[in-house]
Amino acid sequence: MKRLFSISILGMVLIALLGCSKSDKKKEQVEKNSIVSQLPAPYTNWEIYSYDGIQIIYPPDHPLKGTFYDVARGYQTILRRSCQFLQIPVPDTIRIYFYTGYGQGQQMTGKEYPFATDDAIHFWIPSFYGPPLLQYLIPRWIPQEPTFKFLREGIIALLDFSGQNYHQLVLKLIDDNMYVPLTKLANDTLVNSNEERLQSAEAASFVDYLVYTYGMQTFKRLYISPEKDFEKATGSIYNISPDSLQTLWLSFVRSVAVKYDSTQAE
Repeated sequence: MKRLFSISILGMVLIALLGCSKSDKKKEQVEKNSIVSQLPAPYTNWEIYSYDGIQIIYPPDHPLKGTFYDVARGYQTILRRSCQFLQIPVPDTIRIYFYTGYGQGQQMTGKEYPFATDDAIHFWIPSFYGPPLLQYLIPRWIPQEPTFKFLREGIIALLDFSGQNYHQLVLKLIDDNMYVPLTKLANDTLVNSNEERLQSAEAASFVDYLVYTYGMQTFKRLYISPEKDFEKATGSIYNISPDSLQTLWLSFVRSVAVKYDSTQAE
């Protein structure tokens, strides 16, 4: 009798689990239908793939729709790492409009590169996943524009997840006589991580150095400094001149790049 009772209980548990599974799937489908029904006019015939807070909105004929599970998992990984760097909570939901390619993306949005709005990411390949995600996250970290633009572009480049080692690239720029001095970089209003890979590469390395050495809270003070003169800002926040700060940064770059090379050699 005890055995029969145990088997009966197990059967009831399995039935309950199956019922929950069907119920969850039905609830998920209802939520998807609700999302699709609320999409703005250009996307009303698009479909949705949802996974663990990642909502991918895509045209039915998207050639990569069979890979969206991997795409969503990849987004979850870079989302967690980016939020950890910025020291902000991970958003419960991220909506991504995934276009078939540059042609469709440019035609429908009028933009040359993937980008983010207040409520969504607009993405197409070939592009790195990180930049539009950081465009989405940075206003949730600090809503105001940075005092020195290169700091924002440095964050975006640093977390673009391109696989590029920007400390090594800085050394290459120095060797190639293409290095931009820190004081000039700080006053460059045209630095743009989408359109160039020189100033933004230096900015990425510099941001990494500042956060690693002095911490995120001190970096935030520079990011929103009321002092618009870079020399005065670094003097009041870091108690150091830009030239001395540059010397310390490049020393850090050389040590990190050497360690990276040694690791690769092994």
